Amino acid sequence: MPHVRAKEYQIPKEGYDLVYVEVIQRHHKRTPYASNTFFKEDADWDCSNAGPYHHAKAVDFATTPVYWQAQHSALNPFASQVGPGFGDSTCQFPGITSAGLDDSKQHGVDFGSVYRDKLGFLPCANETEQYAFRVTNNVITTQTLGAFAAGLYPDAKEYVAWVQSETYDSLEPKFSWTEHLEKSAALRERFNRVSGIEPNDSAGWSSSWDHPYDNLSAKQCHQKVLPCSVNATDVCVSQEDADAIYRLGNWEYAYRWRGAENSTLYSALKMGVWFRELQANLHAAAEATSPVKYRHK
Repeated sequence: MPHVRAKEYQIPKEGYDLVYVEVIQRHHKRTPYASNTFFKEDADWDCSNAGPYHHAKAVDFATTPVYWQAQHSALNPFASQVGPGFGDSTCQFPGITSAGLDDSKQHGVDFGSVYRDKLGFLPCANETEQYAFRVTNNVITTQTLGAFAAGLYPDAKEYVAWVQSETYDSLEPKFSWTEHLEKSAALRERFNRVSGIEPNDSAGWSSSWDHPYDNLSAKQCHQKVLPCSVNATDVCVSQEDADAIYRLGNWEYAYRWRGAENSTLYSALKMGVWFRELQANLHAAAEATSPVKYRHK
């Protein structure tokens, strides 16, 4: 992920005053989603001693931090019904990986080197009324924030992260996709021979290229080899096919937001609420009606 860094950042000419910053970023490197893993993967993915924290904050005492490690029981007859995926993995899918957390922390360090050190703009960590962090209901956004904030404010012990209900979260609208896949049917067939996904799958593998994109890109982002069939180890996803899947995934995203005839209306309906929130934040900064000078989403 690109970072803003002090060595490249150029301070604007005189006559400009920085009064407000709102940052919108994606998460850092992660595992695939559980729904995007093959029924049986030909590679391992280990998250020992790393995992998502799940514990509550009490009003009058400090609770003990607890993080999850996936458990696999040979005595559970239902486990085989969903497939082993990455067999005996300790990971929670999805999850920001150690490499992703390292990058996220460095992102916080780099961000602070510009907006705190070079520009002298950011509030101190204890000036909590002047900044706000927001996440979605997807745990990977909170995991990203945990590492980013450690780089930005290393002395702070905890943060409030604001989150909306998943039923109407303006940062995470729900999408539908039903078109365009016929021309890539041959590529889909080759991919299915490796993944073991059935042509009539109803779990999202055939309704877009999102699941294949996510599965392959997560592996290659962590220097894992492209997968081969567990039943015929000489049948593998080629780099050429992987690149084609990435192009199709990027095309789908661009079509939703820019290419479709009704993309403007689509964008307004899906992200309009968030743009209204952004507009209100900018107006509040311009009119000095809010103490918040830095928001991060």
